[in-house]
Amino acid sequence: MIKFSLTYDLIRKTKMVDLARVLREAKKARLKDIKIYDILTEIQHGNGNGQGLYLLFGPKGELYYVGKCVGSSFIEKLPEQFRYQDSGRQATLLYSIQKKDGFGKPKDREEYIKGALRVMENFDVMLIHFAPEDSTEIAPVESLMRRTLQPLLNEIYGRTDVRGNTVQEWVKAFRVRAAKLSANTRR
Repeated sequence: MIKFSLTYDLIRKTKMVDLARVLREAKKARLKDIKIYDILTEIQHGNGNGQGLYLLFGPKGELYYVGKCVGSSFIEKLPEQFRYQDSGRQATLLYSIQKKDGFGKPKDREEYIKGALRVMENFDVMLIHFAPEDSTEIAPVESLMRRTLQPLLNEIYGRTDVRGNTVQEWVKAFRVRAAKLSANTRR
């Protein structure tokens, strides 16, 4: 039984006007309660390859972030988002959350870990599994969700004039538009 995830088969048939409600009502898991076993179980019941989208919800249920797992599995990508980096640019999801919530850049590893624990105690995650044959639709659906749901931490790129009644129709329209743009740039 899937506890904190949906399948793309369900999402693709969802009408655009219902997308936010479906995601809001879906079951989620508190980050602090998730174990590797839980993610593996979700992957097994979802489709077996562990690729798709992950959505992070804040303490009040607000959507903070929509991310994708294409070249890696949920089991690799989720922990990577909370990795501490001693030097250089802090590009992890945890740092973005801390910055948005007014905590700023952590001074040291200990402060970073305290921030990670705070996030894990207060944030929920939900997975959306894509079957291997649907993996090319992960990026367009992520783009759709960023544009329509406007998560607090995601940047939104490009135009939003692609239309469709359901998620699947939107993905088809997105691909047609992308192909036209690609053909025009090759000229």
